[in-house]
Amino acid sequence: MEKVLENINIVLTRAKDQSVESIKSLEELGANVISFPTIKIVEITNTELLDKTIKNISEFNTIIFTSENAVKYFLKKIDDLNVNFEQKDFFVISIGSKTSQVCEENNILTNLQPSKATSDVLIKELKGIDLSNKKIIIPCSKLTKQDQYKELGNLAEKLVIIPIYDNVVNDVINLETEIKQINSSNIDLFIFTSPSTFNGFLEIMKIENPKDYFADKKVAVIGPVTEKALNDFDINPDIIPNDFSMNHLIETIKKYYSEKSFVN
Repeated sequence: MEKVLENINIVLTRAKDQSVESIKSLEELGANVISFPTIKIVEITNTELLDKTIKNISEFNTIIFTSENAVKYFLKKIDDLNVNFEQKDFFVISIGSKTSQVCEENNILTNLQPSKATSDVLIKELKGIDLSNKKIIIPCSKLTKQDQYKELGNLAEKLVIIPIYDNVVNDVINLETEIKQINSSNIDLFIFTSPSTFNGFLEIMKIENPKDYFADKKVAVIGPVTEKALNDFDINPDIIPNDFSMNHLIETIKKYYSEKSFVN
């Protein structure tokens, strides 16, 4: 394999349990990767509404998985509450190829995956389907902006959006070694995979002026939602894939460095 990222120092801010494959892929391309999980994914527990909704899962006939974590924590909640979940009774939609992969690994058949991993594209493509008898549940992150699915609620018979996991800023004490590495190294590229990974980075690194901090640094983002989070600080990412997945982001990074010559 061509080492197109040889001697390129990369900071990957994704949650630790989601980064193993990405780190391996980047290192195989020659990169020096600092795994810097600025957020950690935690289960939402002890909420009466969530438990009641999952216990009554048979009231729905359609489920939309917004991420691999949505699949993971939905199934965990099903197991914890000892709920009978008959997948064959559901029309399953998964947003993103990785989400579909996790569904498959858990023996869940995906009936539909939108052509791009965004809620806008999902809703646009669902307009071609009769949803009048669809009772939809969307297990998602606590950070999910529920307004983005408002139009879907107008098309379906029933729509319930229920946070099932949360993204919280990682504890600084867990990252002391990595913080020293970042502060003492010439970082060539920062990778942000969500607004929360970016905001977590700012908080952990105590960055008061993000625009100045990233002025002479290269930044890659996974998609337009993350791009907007950086744009809000007048930061324009250098690398963004056409397909919003980690695999495509790595391919776009590979292409970017293959086509350009950099002085490290």
